Amino acid sequence: MTIRILLVDDHRIVEFGLRAMIAQRPGLVLVGAVATAEEAIAWVRRDPPEVVVLDLRLAGGMDGIEAARRIAALCPAVRTICYTAADEEPFASQFLAAGGKAYLTKAASADEVLTAIERVVAGGRYVALEIAQKMVANRAERRGDGCCFERLTPRGFEVVRRIIKGQKNRAICEALHFTPQTLSTHRRRIYAKLGVSSDVELVHLARRCGLLDA
Repeated sequence: MTIRILLVDDHRIVEFGLRAMIAQRPGLVLVGAVATAEEAIAWVRRDPPEVVVLDLRLAGGMDGIEAARRIAALCPAVRTICYTAADEEPFASQFLAAGGKAYLTKAASADEVLTAIERVVAGGRYVALEIAQKMVANRAERRGDGCCFERLTPRGFEVVRRIIKGQKNRAICEALHFTPQTLSTHRRRIYAKLGVSSDVELVHLARRCGLLDA
């Protein structure tokens, strides 16, 4: 299956960078690049791609959040990914609430961008690690329910994300270049910091704090 991608960004350097990333992965093709949300919506109406990658701040009168909302209403099968320099958590929450499927900063590696594209095409969502941590911390603070994922190191948080998504130990070790013993050590530390004693309890806590939405 060929995954067709439309880029919405008014900086040509972003187009060149994304095109180079996509060239690394067979089955992905950049079908076009436009500068405004209005042009993107017209393209989706005419010939919907599988994925639209768009900046948050765009030329013209419409931003990426409103564009995601309109694209979701026009053609729900099209997945939108925000690829932006804006790393503030409220923007990510608003984009996802508008129907967006992934939120990445332009500091993301090529592997992360490609992973996000493949994740959303498979029906999932993807949020950059640093943004997801902010989302969890802010939700916990608003709810006051004792969630404490913000206490984790970035590495520990990535382990948690993979556990609650149902990844097996071998897959986690391969992705993070851990030995089984290293993963076991991380798991024990995570349990201690979060006050849980099993993966089942960890998933329940993640659900209460909204982490499963990230």
